[in-house]
Amino acid sequence: MKDTERAVSYYDLFLESRIYGEKDLHRRPVPTRDGLRIARAQLDEPYSQGLSTIKVTLADWTYSAPRREHHIIVNRADASLQDIPLRHLETGATRMAGKAPREGIDLTCHILIRERTDPTKPALMLFTNGSSLSADKICKLLTSLFRMGKQDPGNAEHYVRAHPSGEEDKVSSLNTHFAVGAHQNATLRQLLNGGNLEGVELISEAVNNFDAASPLAITGMEYKLEPVRAGRVGLATIQRAIAALRGTGVDPSKARVRYRVAGRSKSESHTFDIEALENTFVRREVIRFNDPIAARYERVEPRIMSRLAALADRERIG
Repeated sequence: MKDTERAVSYYDLFLESRIYGEKDLHRRPVPTRDGLRIARAQLDEPYSQGLSTIKVTLADWTYSAPRREHHIIVNRADASLQDIPLRHLETGATRMAGKAPREGIDLTCHILIRERTDPTKPALMLFTNGSSLSADKICKLLTSLFRMGKQDPGNAEHYVRAHPSGEEDKVSSLNTHFAVGAHQNATLRQLLNGGNLEGVELISEAVNNFDAASPLAITGMEYKLEPVRAGRVGLATIQRAIAALRGTGVDPSKARVRYRVAGRSKSESHTFDIEALENTFVRREVIRFNDPIAARYERVEPRIMSRLAALADRERIG
């Protein structure tokens, strides 16, 4: 992880609610804004989860009402990471840092959540990569804090819904959790329109036992497609190539798309289900700093949050 840059992932954050014992989502889930408010109110001190090799701690959470922004940091300590070798720059002598087996290398993830003016709509969530903290783990932390709020009678309306029978003295308990989806303005079609396609691998996952006596089997095959002449290649061209391959009797299930966004030097790739090529996916950008930033923080770092806020401003989420 470079000390002058951070990769940033974009997500939409929302709550899903179900009546306990039912599979279908409730048509009236807990509003995102209320869920975040309740979760934050439970944080009197740093809150941790995990006791084995990985421990995550929500260390700080601030809120700006005028900007509808939550600023959060989560520290992730991973004891499974190897000890760090250190070298003296003058003598060249090398030594290990001396990490004990039950010690984890602690790295910080900065999270910015911006609510929409409509409290029922998903909030925009941006967070820095580098600590290996996943979006799902962030959701689990927020969900645990939200569920603690059930003890407050003032929050009662967010944990129950009217009973299907319609009887006034009966209610159904809600099972609610935070969830994420890829931020809705990043689709493959949009990205290809503004970038350059470098290649596509169409992946067939059919199992083929080419030799009954062999302990090995072919579990997948890839068909590589690459542009053969200059010019923009859009999603429709990829879809026609898939149809042509299916015409030969091959039925690919996934497509790995490699592309380069205009103005960037590094290429990126994403893998999609064939039937969902137009779905959204996780968008990532890199923010760079003139001066080094630390790998770990105890409190929200304004320099990092101001850069995340600038990215959020560009989304004009309303």
